[in-house]
Amino acid sequence: MARPKAWLWLIDELNRRKNSANPMERPARVKKGGKAKPIKIRCERPARLPENFTSTPEWRKLRFEVLKESNGQCCLCGRSAREHGVVLHVDHIKPKSLWPDLALAKSNLQVLCEDCNMGKGNRDDTDWRAATPIDRELDAIDWRSF
Repeated sequence: MARPKAWLWLIDELNRRKNSANPMERPARVKKGGKAKPIKIRCERPARLPENFTSTPEWRKLRFEVLKESNGQCCLCGRSAREHGVVLHVDHIKPKSLWPDLALAKSNLQVLCEDCNMGKGNRDDTDWRAATPIDRELDAIDWRSF
């Protein structure tokens, strides 16, 4: 499993400091009382999303586009708001808590009903978009006959 981007900044910073010409930047161990103790390295953390992210005009516009493209159906179970009365959520495939730079990337969004999305949480990054009922019907057509 690939490491989340949130950890990559730390690994890059440690490698940069390890290979630095400045000895003050290099991570080192300080012996105190016969025990080795690592020096704490301060690094910049990735940018965080604003608290009111779901209220921003950029998110609302993108959310509407994704809902429109999905024909108002859950990508996992195929239920819709019109026929089944379910609440639809626009879900981040790679969670925005771990991948804040992908929060407004259309390629990272899928439509899930409330039940499917609540079961997923931020523990899973499965892309269910290819499993829509419309795609299954299109895959069943023998396009060579046309």
